[in-house]
Amino acid sequence: PAPEYIKCNVDVAIFQDSRSFGVDCCFKDSTSHFIRAKTSWYQGIPTTHEAEVSSLLAAISSTSEIHLQNIIFEIDSKANVDVLSSKNFTNSEVGIILRCCARKLSYLRNCSVQFVGKQVNHVVYCLTRTSRSFAC
Repeated sequence: PAPEYIKCNVDVAIFQDSRSFGVDCCFKDSTSHFIRAKTSWYQGIPTTHEAEVSSLLAAISSTSEIHLQNIIFEIDSKANVDVLSSKNFTNSEVGIILRCCARKLSYLRNCSVQFVGKQVNHVVYCLTRTSRSFAC
């Protein structure tokens, strides 16, 4: 990203065997230096789309907790990026969570959500796969 921006890679992992899922985000500056990571683990098996938008909502919420701005959130779901861009939300669980994401983004300065392929999102991809190891 540009020097004044922070990149936040966001990902989710669903663990069918333990009926749980992990959400993770990793913040880096414009020189790819690590700033912060956050991992969370939840019981239940949401749909893939519900888990993906839940991870984005968790990442956006964590930025307001620590007062970060100028953030590019990168997710690997082009469909969710497109819905956020068009603001064409459905009345489904996914649509409700995306509407909440859009509302929270509107309160942050210079923040956006962009699509990135899984291979680019490798660090956070690995972090999500280990998220259940940190669960109590």
